[in-house]
Amino acid sequence: MKRSRPLKFQSLEELDKKIQDYFNSCFEDKWFDVEKRSKKGKLLLDKNGKPKTTPILKKVQIKPISITGLAVALNTSRQTLLNYEEKEIYFDTIKKAKDFIENYVEDGMLSGKIPVAGAIFNLLNNWGGWVNRTETKQEHTIKGLSEEDKNKLDKLFMQDETKTINPDEEIKEETTAEEIPSEGQQQEGQQSE
Repeated sequence: MKRSRPLKFQSLEELDKKIQDYFNSCFEDKWFDVEKRSKKGKLLLDKNGKPKTTPILKKVQIKPISITGLAVALNTSRQTLLNYEEKEIYFDTIKKAKDFIENYVEDGMLSGKIPVAGAIFNLLNNWGGWVNRTETKQEHTIKGLSEEDKNKLDKLFMQDETKTINPDEEIKEETTAEEIPSEGQQQEGQQSE
């Protein structure tokens, strides 16, 4: 009989606390002097003409947040952490942590704090549901057609059609007028169906 290893985290509370400790370790409290303003927004000055300030405590990020960083903080591997997500008891806790990290990456990309290429790579490879799409336009060349027939074919090919195409493949389609069914042949085909 196959024996599985004992669980690294004996309770949901233990795992949740360690996850929160990791997130907290990525930030530190820092004091900032913020200029005081009147209710109308006018800068308040002291008796020496310098702006009045008030100290404010803010959380400042001191290191990036990542799945691998979380795994290291939990003293486990990235894969083990992802395996825990498959266990029903831990699913919500790990999913919530992963959502927080995914949001961090996405926000960082959109705000310019994380290089776009790196964020895209991270989102495509670490998070389900992100897809890199390539759109292609197909043009068909048909030899020996009248202008009226070309217009009919243009209408036919303009119908919305979505295909998954390997962007590395070159697609060329060439058709001769003989290969296109005439109006009479199209009607015959529809009647026989």
